[in-house]
Amino acid sequence: MTSPVAATLCAISMLLASGSVAVTQTMPKEGETWQLKIDGFGCGKNDDLDRLLQVRHGGDQAEFAALLLRLRDEGLCQELPKGLQVVVDRIESYGMLNDRPCVRQSGHSDCWYTLPAFLQRTGNQ
Repeated sequence: MTSPVAATLCAISMLLASGSVAVTQTMPKEGETWQLKIDGFGCGKNDDLDRLLQVRHGGDQAEFAALLLRLRDEGLCQELPKGLQVVVDRIESYGMLNDRPCVRQSGHSDCWYTLPAFLQRTGNQ
């Protein structure tokens, strides 16, 4: 059986390898309900999300996995499983053309910054 971290790493690798996904991605809006189209992750701060993405972009899978586990264990980031429905709490600008949604599960107060490319519209929108 594949661990959640391994599944997340595999999905993220495929997504980031195909840079064209982000180009065609529709940006969510505040208050909308979306769902995770792949296993992804989110962080309470954009800086932590950025650290993860930089390490992943560097190509060291072991370093990325270790950082994701450490940030998750510290409660700074968490895995967001495929199919999870989330409400877009807010959108934060983070660099040129790099807005990031902060999403939360309905009924929860924790908000996690994630990549729009991890998200897809739910069928009711």
